[in-house]
Amino acid sequence: MSRQIEESKRELSRVMELLKDEPRGLSITDISRLLNMNRNSVSKYLNMLLISGHVDMRSIGVAKVYFLSHRVPISAMLDFSSDAIVVLGGDQRIVQANDNFLAFTGYEREELAGK
Repeated sequence: MSRQIEESKRELSRVMELLKDEPRGLSITDISRLLNMNRNSVSKYLNMLLISGHVDMRSIGVAKVYFLSHRVPISAMLDFSSDAIVVLGGDQRIVQANDNFLAFTGYEREELAGK
């Protein structure tokens, strides 16, 4: 199982590196051809990167063009802030807290989750 995870990480890195070199983006077909990889595998890796916020997708005609995202994940934004921040879900339970909140309250991240 860990071998498969390591292989997936390696392939995700290859896709990311290729997209870094092409700021205007690439289609699944382009990536597949350049990396000599199956189109279904490329699509799977691009979906993983899209969901995680590492890449964005734009439709141009019938083609889907993927490029590196310029968004900053919310978790990174929380830690950039000098304020103590806690994020609550719809059920008013703690979903996430930044490092400043943890330092202020003295709690560990694991202690707060779901409270």
